[in-house]
Amino acid sequence: CSTRTAGGCWCGGWSGRVSCTETLGMAESAAGRRHHGVAGGGRAGESLGLRCAAESLGRGEPLVATASRVQRWMIVEQPGAWGVDALAKSKLDPDTAAALAAAARAHGARVLLARRRVNQRRLGPTRTVFLAHSGAERWWIEQLDVDAADPKALLAIDLGLLAFPEPPGIGAPGPASLHLVCTNGRHDPCCADLGRPVVRALADADAPDVWECSHVGGDRFAANIVCLPEGAYYGRVGREDVWPLVDAYLGRRIRLDNY
Repeated sequence: CSTRTAGGCWCGGWSGRVSCTETLGMAESAAGRRHHGVAGGGRAGESLGLRCAAESLGRGEPLVATASRVQRWMIVEQPGAWGVDALAKSKLDPDTAAALAAAARAHGARVLLARRRVNQRRLGPTRTVFLAHSGAERWWIEQLDVDAADPKALLAIDLGLLAFPEPPGIGAPGPASLHLVCTNGRHDPCCADLGRPVVRALADADAPDVWECSHVGGDRFAANIVCLPEGAYYGRVGREDVWPLVDAYLGRRIRLDNY
């Protein structure tokens, strides 16, 4: 799934038009008609234009080699709604958000906002922050818990440390893995419509450390999962893909169907 710079996100998946799950079904039907030499049209043809994931599936667009390579990550717990630009349009302090975005650009890092669960609305006394390095040969995650009442505590974290293959030791060793699912509906409704069922399926599959996250790119390949610390991207993940994907990941294998 193709990606862009950090910071873009959406929150809810509601739309007054047709949902992604409906248009995906239409796309599969249209793709089947094309395969059998019958042109799609009418309502199905019109609906395909409403959702990029359905259009991409209908075109048979391949996933392979479409993801950007990101090595430096900062994952910031920020519940509530996220806007099109998640850092700038969330409940995070605006000055802190602007400074984080500038630091991310300076250090070539990607900053994602994250929620622990669907519809998490409030922080506790601390805010969880994950720092991750996804190198070609070495990778790591560290976890920090900062004062939730002081958003500027985030600015004390040196993003330059993300460049190094060894963990900097400024936080505790992080979890063995993070499963980040984009549910950023205000960036693209497909991310919420298709991402949230995958979040629930991952929880049902006992996948470790599942978080909703802001936009990672590749809306047309929703639902998208990023697995850290390796930085592996998976796209077009449906509920039926979750068990084999988690099984492969825990076995240190790649599920090529979604890679």
